[in-house]
Amino acid sequence: MNGQLSGILDFEWALAGDLSYDFMIADIRERMVPKSEPILGTGYQSLRPFSPEHERRVIWYRLFLQLEETGMSVWAKVSALWIPYNTYANLLC
Repeated sequence: MNGQLSGILDFEWALAGDLSYDFMIADIRERMVPKSEPILGTGYQSLRPFSPEHERRVIWYRLFLQLEETGMSVWAKVSALWIPYNTYANLLC
């Protein structure tokens, strides 16, 4: 509103709990919307201050995200190999 951020609509998965989870992709969001992270952080903290472990939790969530993405990538590659084999095996039966 008038050049100021007046609200954020979050259409991601609705999660309850640790607000540090929402900052897991802060670097990506900052590249997409420059200068947004300080504003978002200030908004969050106006209602609920960051815990002393906030930064450490963000690092752990990023690690888990990387592990999940790696697992999905490997699964996709294995699935691509499995489908032709499975199709061939069905032809033999």
